[in-house]
Amino acid sequence: MPATVPRLALIGYGNAGRWIHAPLIAATPGLQLAGVCSRDSDRRAQASVDWSCRSWQNYESVLADPDVDVVVLATPTAAHAEQALAALESGKHVLVDKPVCLDVATLDRLAEAERTTGRSLTVFHNRRWDGDFATIKRLLAAGVLGRPLVIEMAWGAYGRPRGWRANRDEGGGRVYDLGTHMIDQLCLLMPSAPRQVHARMHPPLPGMEVESFAHLVIGFADGATGVVETGYIASLDKPRFRVVGLEKSFEKRGLDPQELALRGGDVEAAREDPDSYGWLSDGTTRTRVPTVHGHWRGLYEELREHLNGHGPNPVTIQSVRPTAAIIAAAFRSVARSSVESL
Repeated sequence: MPATVPRLALIGYGNAGRWIHAPLIAATPGLQLAGVCSRDSDRRAQASVDWSCRSWQNYESVLADPDVDVVVLATPTAAHAEQALAALESGKHVLVDKPVCLDVATLDRLAEAERTTGRSLTVFHNRRWDGDFATIKRLLAAGVLGRPLVIEMAWGAYGRPRGWRANRDEGGGRVYDLGTHMIDQLCLLMPSAPRQVHARMHPPLPGMEVESFAHLVIGFADGATGVVETGYIASLDKPRFRVVGLEKSFEKRGLDPQELALRGGDVEAAREDPDSYGWLSDGTTRTRVPTVHGHWRGLYEELREHLNGHGPNPVTIQSVRPTAAIIAAAFRSVARSSVESL
């Protein structure tokens, strides 16, 4: 069992490590940021200034350190699998940023390693704690919308990816990045399992390796349809969520404000402008629906309780398998110009 206050080593101090994971760990009572590991000396120095913590130059030193209970992988996607396996086999718990890996077979390999080592692997799907997602869950649970028939999600950006996110082999591209979040949310909102996928992806822009635009249509066992759209070329946003239920429909624009608040130094200061609240319609009248307050820190709080034996793993590797299977099917669909079964 880990110490009463679990000690976490953050691996990687790029955007995700510096602006998301480190602030959330520091803001969560009962967790300790033991240190930061980076091969980049400037990033190690920056982490020491930011958090007054120790640092490691190489991953092997972290795995050999008895004062580390958990490794947090904020590294490029292609590195996740081997780093997570090494951590589990060294007796560490693991929190790995999404997506866990690039194929379902590797995901299953990690699940088996988790079982055999007796350590926990948690997936950082922080968007399960988004306010807009929580709002839709509440509307569905209360029966306000009726059975969901169509859920459309759109989230992209206008501009080019940088660094490893521009490289296909390293897990770059919007489908693996933002698409992973949207597909995960979609599968949690729908009451039945996904069954088939049809995808269209536009070729890379000049000098890029990854898709410039992607449109996925996902069929569910009860006949419902999910649509996920993302990419780099749309300079006008679509609704982030559009839910067509049997009774009413809901539409929500804009993004959860927590990431912006984190970069400003206080995630709890995140507040959404009422002008960004969603609309609920019965076909005759439209009413504003205040957005539920999001709580990304909740993932780390639940992880703390799990590590101390007081609750379940907040995001299990088994729970993200449908998302991995859908993404794999989407790339097959593009390659074969086909509808792919799951």
